Order: sequence, then structure tokens, then C-alpha cells
Amino acid sequence: MTVFCGCQADGELTVSAVDLAAPQVNRHGNVLEWEEVAGASAYTVEIDGDNVDVGVVCRFDLGQHAGKGTFDVRVRAEGNGVSTLTSPWSDALTV
Repeated sequence: MTVFCGCQADGELTVSAVDLAAPQVNRHGNVLEWEEVAGASAYTVEIDGDNVDVGVVCRFDLGQHAGKGTFDVRVRAEGNGVSTLTSPWSDALTV
């Protein structure tokens, strides 16, 4: 993660927001897991276009979606909108 800081002519310090890295998601049976992304305030799991806020945990149980056929799943790290910006989506996993 990189933070860019600078001083303006009036001596005021400016800080630019940092883009978070996309989580690297692994599947273990019906459970998705990923490493914590530094600076993330929460995580969102997208299941076939529907977003689920999972808070700060780095795992998601797909059990409730089992038996619904094949679908795509991906995860993103949410930024705080001030010093960190939301990451791109992870690579999609077809489940």
C-alpha cells in the first residue's frame, strides 16, 4: 500500500487516498476465505450480482446457496472513503 503526501505552498499537508488491493480468495468446500487486506474497513461478497456485506471477517459460508446451481462469487475490500478506497473485485470463482 502506498500513501502519497505533499506540502502545499501554505504549509498545509495533503494526503491522497490509497486504493486497496483486491483480496485473493480461496475456496474450501462451501467456505470462501481470504487474507486480510491492510486498511480495509469491511468486505463485500458478490454472489451472482447480489452484494452481501460480511463486515470485517475474512470468510464466507456458501452453505445457504448450495443446491442453487452454478453461480459466480467474488470479494472486494471496502475502503473508508477518506484515506483508503474500495478495492477492485477479486477474480470470480465459479461455484
